[in-house]
Amino acid sequence: MRYLRSIPVLSLCLLFALLAQPAHADRPKIGLALSGGGAKGSAHIAVLELIEANNIPIDYVAGTSIGAYVGGLYALGYSAPEIKQIMYSAELERGYSDAIDRARLPFREKRQYDKFNIRLDAGYRDGEFHLPSGVLYGQSMSAAYRRSVGNIPRFDSFDELAIPFRAVATDLATSEAVAISHGDLVQAMKASAAVPGALVPVELEDRLLVDGGMSQNLPISEVRRMGADIVIAVDISSLLLAQHEIDDALAVLDQILNFLTVKNLEADKKLLGERDIYIRPLVDDLSTGDFSDLDRPFAAGMTAAIQQRQALRQLSVSEAEYEEYQRGKRQKLIELKRRGNLPIAKVVLINRSNFNDQYLLDTLGIEPGLPLSTAQLLRAVDRVYSLGKFERVEAEIEDRTDGRAVIVEAVEKSWGPNYFDVGLGWEDDFTLDSVINLDFAFTIGNITENNGEWRNELGIGTDKTFRSEVYLPLDQNHNLYQASVYEYQRTDRNYFIDNERAFIFDQTSHSVELGLGYIPGHVASFEAGLSFEQGKIDNKIFLEGQIRYSSPGLYLKFGYDSLDRISFPTRGNRLTLQINARDEDVSGDLFGDGETIEEEYRSIQYLLDWKGALSRGNHGIIGIASMAYLDSEIDESIHFVELGGFLNLSGYHRNALFGNNKVFAALAYQYNLGSSLFGLNNFPIYAGASLEAGNVWPAAESIKASDLINAGSIYLSTDSKLGPIALAYGAAEGGNRSIYFYLGKNL
Repeated sequence: MRYLRSIPVLSLCLLFALLAQPAHADRPKIGLALSGGGAKGSAHIAVLELIEANNIPIDYVAGTSIGAYVGGLYALGYSAPEIKQIMYSAELERGYSDAIDRARLPFREKRQYDKFNIRLDAGYRDGEFHLPSGVLYGQSMSAAYRRSVGNIPRFDSFDELAIPFRAVATDLATSEAVAISHGDLVQAMKASAAVPGALVPVELEDRLLVDGGMSQNLPISEVRRMGADIVIAVDISSLLLAQHEIDDALAVLDQILNFLTVKNLEADKKLLGERDIYIRPLVDDLSTGDFSDLDRPFAAGMTAAIQQRQALRQLSVSEAEYEEYQRGKRQKLIELKRRGNLPIAKVVLINRSNFNDQYLLDTLGIEPGLPLSTAQLLRAVDRVYSLGKFERVEAEIEDRTDGRAVIVEAVEKSWGPNYFDVGLGWEDDFTLDSVINLDFAFTIGNITENNGEWRNELGIGTDKTFRSEVYLPLDQNHNLYQASVYEYQRTDRNYFIDNERAFIFDQTSHSVELGLGYIPGHVASFEAGLSFEQGKIDNKIFLEGQIRYSSPGLYLKFGYDSLDRISFPTRGNRLTLQINARDEDVSGDLFGDGETIEEEYRSIQYLLDWKGALSRGNHGIIGIASMAYLDSEIDESIHFVELGGFLNLSGYHRNALFGNNKVFAALAYQYNLGSSLFGLNNFPIYAGASLEAGNVWPAAESIKASDLINAGSIYLSTDSKLGPIALAYGAAEGGNRSIYFYLGKNL
């Protein structure tokens, strides 16, 4: 009897115990499927905000392309507002350009960058021409994703994240969908978004992976496979273009890609059940590539989510349960960030290049034994990539039994090490002949163990040039070098009197330089060596005369260059100083009047050029100064200097003044109309004005401050794929006026 009477008591205790169990033990598992859609991905964040506002716990996340980016951040434990802040500040549009900023290039490569302004990724090897496997290599995209994700380590499984996660990509060899379930989260995101033909495929575990939209743009089946009972699917994919919209080759390509996306999308949508929730924001008229306006897709995502609010609320849990869920997510994120601050035990280099390991490790500059922030890691990787010889340089962090390791993979350009370059310059002042130059270069790389180069440059057009340089680093760190240069030049030079062309003479020269140099960093260079030049000046067409000259000598060069652009810069400085000591031998009769010149003399020529810039917001200041001084036994030299042209004594024709001594200075102000008026942050349009003063003199004794000519200009300029474009008006004392047009010419 006593035993039977105890049964109701036991039953009540059992009932209370069951009620005390967390409700989520019996609730359905909720999965989130986020589709690809590029810049429209901010719509995903809006949906997440409404999910969080309604206390809906997410148990699984799968994403494709931008869906993998947003979904990966959510799986790490970030809240929707935090993801919004991260995405809005990530500058994801920079992921679609792998160009190296000029300021980051090594000193020697800056000259090549300025002259060969048409970016041409092409090489020649083993008797064949080679091109990249995509327009972009994904370097900038990796950096943008790493800034967003932080220094989290590789995972044996993405189930270790705050929310189990999968990034969907496509196997390029089989066209099958691949759910990336482990490894480096940045690489998984990048592989999921590697648009074929635009971005090079991502190689993971012997597979070439591209954008998951080609096989599974809305990964409903994947999140179901992970264990979801109910799926919330957010679809921001692009629809097929209408016939009238298919009006060029790019539209045709876009439509072909849409075929694949729409086909697999419809197949996945058929997997949706009655309890699943399908959210389709109205983003069809928005661009997948325009990251400048993320608010519009965000608003569309919020509107679509609100329309499904009633269905979403069916998945809500209590405040207490949701707080427990959020607390667990936050704790996972805190732990991941804590691990990211641990000291680095070692640096592991996977070197897929002809550059020696020590050079790359020294360039990285990562010190074992110290913590490494995300910014420090990105700067280290960028230092190697900015050498200009690598297709991609990527870093992962791995927690090992002997400590935390940074694994850096450096992959040399697959179309190298022999490269082609092309440059274009067009200059016109609408009164004299246009100056048009087309330059070609071919570099044969890795001719020595320390990555020596043999570079040949050919210029055709107004100026005919040929330059051949053998450049040989002498140590593993490429600090010391030896350079041998031969250069041929033939130029039609205008001779001006009072800014009016009097006649044209031809100058032809052959020169050789043998130098030793030291490069202390990527912004500076010292070089000293021997030089020899031989040439002639002809005036056969008009005056039937000729002068021949030869000049062996010594030279000393110093250069410092941190400008972000050689033309219309916004920050940095460029300073060059050159001293030439020559024994000059000049003979001939230039004007054909029987007065023969026979001169042998010694001269020392000092040349200094500086350009500097600083900016704040849309305002910028550019300073320019140049000086030439000749110390000669006869107060002259065949090696004269020139002045005249836009921002070089504006109002005068190009090189209208010449002599052996020069002083020039200019101060220009420019305002970025592109950013301030049109919101074009990546497409500057500058309106500027300059004040200038300068002159040239034949001898040092004749230099007078009172001879300085005042000038000025107003201009509009921008950058393009062909280099700078500028239209300017210049005016100088004496009534000299000129209109200038430049395309692809570096000023």
